[in-house]
Amino acid sequence: MPNVLQQYTNKVRIFFRDFAAKNELLEDSEGNPRQENTNDEIKFAIESVYLDSCQAPPKVWVKPLSELQNKLWFMWGVCAFLLDSNTFLNARNTLPMQDGGVEINPEGYKVTMYSQAAINLWAKYDAGLIKDKIRYNYESFYADSNVGTDRESQYLFVNGIYY
Repeated sequence: MPNVLQQYTNKVRIFFRDFAAKNELLEDSEGNPRQENTNDEIKFAIESVYLDSCQAPPKVWVKPLSELQNKLWFMWGVCAFLLDSNTFLNARNTLPMQDGGVEINPEGYKVTMYSQAAINLWAKYDAGLIKDKIRYNYESFYADSNVGTDRESQYLFVNGIYY
């Protein structure tokens, strides 16, 4: 794994608190505590959210991961992606039991909790991405315009654009 990707994988683990020692209810095949997300799953989430953020409108941009990893909205997108993936896993592997009118569904509670958290994080991701894209578009536009000239000031005044 490239250094930047490995560092960001570690940041995602810290945000999620996804450490084997703290996941006593998650066990590997030998009964030892394990992490909920593997490095490959986190890497896939990072790559997927990175591609989405580069291709999302209003303007396509190509920014290195090292620049996007400093954006909080990018972290929210990666975590939302992982929560969605874990929601599918937990929903698929649920086997509710019933005894004496009491239903026991050990994995079902995660489905609702994870999906709600993912929805909230996707909303934060989208809002942050849109703000950064708009900022990027303004910077790109004004870099090639007559900003600060009388012509630019008159245009903004006539069209009701103030800053």
